[in-house]
Amino acid sequence: GIYADESRTVTNFVPWSSSVEASRVVAIRIALLFRSNRETAPAPSSSSYQLGARTLGPFDDRYLRTAVESTVVIRSTAM
Repeated sequence: GIYADESRTVTNFVPWSSSVEASRVVAIRIALLFRSNRETAPAPSSSSYQLGARTLGPFDDRYLRTAVESTVVIRSTAM
């Protein structure tokens, strides 16, 4: 999450790249897709999962899945 003005609040989230000014990053969004260890669902699921800007699935298997997303605020020493 980067900010555009001196309020230092997130104005938008962008993928990390060399064009991102690191000093303007005030938050990081993390998205994880967990999958069960074994195929335990009675039938394949038609579910798809939204993780950030990406959509994953549906998967043609019987694994159980859970999507988790979290935002971590970075404490800046420049404040």
